[in-house]
Amino acid sequence: MATSYSVPTNINFLKLVKSYVSCLGHGAYGVVLKAEYSSSRCTCIKFFRNHGKIDFIPNLADLPVHPNIVKVVYFSNKQELKPEKLREILEICPPSFSEFFESQTNSITCVQMELCGFNINDWINREKSREISIVQQLYQVEIVLDLISGLKFLHENNIVHGNLKPTNILFSKEYDLPVKIVDFWLSRIISPLSQENDSNQDYFAPEVETGNYSFQGDLYSLGLIIWEVVNLLDISKNKKELLSDTHRTLIEKHPLLEEDIKKLIVHLTKTNVSERFLNISELDPFTNLWDKITIHDTTANVSNDAELRLCVHYMRSGCTINLSAGNYPGGYCLNNDAITIIGESEKTLIECKDSVGFHVFANDCTISNVTISDREDDTGIILEGCRNKVDNIIVKFSSFPSAAVYTSPTSSDCMITNVSGNYVDTGIWLDGSNHQVENIALSRNHQTKLDAIKKNHQTWDLTILAKNSSVKNSSFDSVLIKGENTILNGVRVKQQIVIEKNAKGTKLAECKAKELVTSSFDEVVKYCKFDTMRGNN
Repeated sequence: MATSYSVPTNINFLKLVKSYVSCLGHGAYGVVLKAEYSSSRCTCIKFFRNHGKIDFIPNLADLPVHPNIVKVVYFSNKQELKPEKLREILEICPPSFSEFFESQTNSITCVQMELCGFNINDWINREKSREISIVQQLYQVEIVLDLISGLKFLHENNIVHGNLKPTNILFSKEYDLPVKIVDFWLSRIISPLSQENDSNQDYFAPEVETGNYSFQGDLYSLGLIIWEVVNLLDISKNKKELLSDTHRTLIEKHPLLEEDIKKLIVHLTKTNVSERFLNISELDPFTNLWDKITIHDTTANVSNDAELRLCVHYMRSGCTINLSAGNYPGGYCLNNDAITIIGESEKTLIECKDSVGFHVFANDCTISNVTISDREDDTGIILEGCRNKVDNIIVKFSSFPSAAVYTSPTSSDCMITNVSGNYVDTGIWLDGSNHQVENIALSRNHQTKLDAIKKNHQTWDLTILAKNSSVKNSSFDSVLIKGENTILNGVRVKQQIVIEKNAKGTKLAECKAKELVTSSFDEVVKYCKFDTMRGNN
């Protein structure tokens, strides 16, 4: 359910602007600027040239938040612009706006909204020069679904956009999804085809020439934009041929959306309005089908967070996701079985900004060749399912508390190998059963130890609650064993190995530690060396 928010109209938000950074765009209606505040937060402010001919939609202040609609922060018809800010604006605006700003400094009409990224036109032009890939195709699917979702929201709130075009559809940040519809808050009084209108008439429905803005007019524009997105077209260059009802065969089948996308575009872009879809709800069968798209046995090469999230969402068994070097914010949930994620090198950094790097709910997944860093109270990798593998991981944790790899009580038969790193509080926490751990080298820095002492908290590089699990050829600062039938083989420990009384059937072979602490000396210990051994009371 969408969350409602109130858009204040009585605040002089221009007084709060620290500086105007750049001009993001301009047209007949006005100019759009990037504004920075003292907190370093940036927003977007649109100044309107013809404020006397523009009315904001009546229910803008009560409009709920929607992920595919650009959020309006403030709007006002009477904002005051200080002289020093005016000079700053004029330096970055086109010369044609000088007279406009100088004549209206005491009565500026403007909207402050969230700062977004590039527009759909930018993305299409970028993708034309790239090789076709599964990531590109997934982007096309998601953009189509976002567009339909955003426009459906507007129509359900009785809003006709009236100027839907690629430049009014923005990515959340740079080219990050979701895409959002902007410039929906106006009702136009001027003639739709007057010289003052900055609309791109290539996207107008035929009936708009007579001044008839309607929901079906929006659907026509939507169809053209979807056509451009899925076929990487520029409608304006071949408009007459492309928009002829007898040339719909020019619409190409999409590898994921298949023939259905052709049917959708044809019914959205009928010249005769009576033959066009009546309302946007008629698109539901298409979106319901496309929401369930799945991809199997495919390799995807990704280079950013948005691409990785798309692949994790749509890909199924047998798929491999190759991550290029770079920073990824984390918070990735693997819900589909048999997915393999491979980093390019140690420069493939998962930052755990959402408290976890990877959360694996599925089975038979593999994560390898990445570096994981934390922020605070984070977990690098959580394994909930069975037969999952973690290999060749570098851990760079600096906060307290934190954990590098955690297997949950529901997990089993997981394999954790070749994990190394410093600055770790809880290195590896094993719960569940039948896990195998090998070639681990984790240690805590001095500051972490001091933090633990201050909080009266014992920290362990390896904690084993799991049953029937083994650890081989690894090194730690300290080890705690609570699970039954644990096997340590070739494990080197700088401080303690502590075996609690419930850890029956524990076996140690060729291990070395400063101290062995155990409640019972019945454990099988072969070829081990401990500086001291004492009972655990």
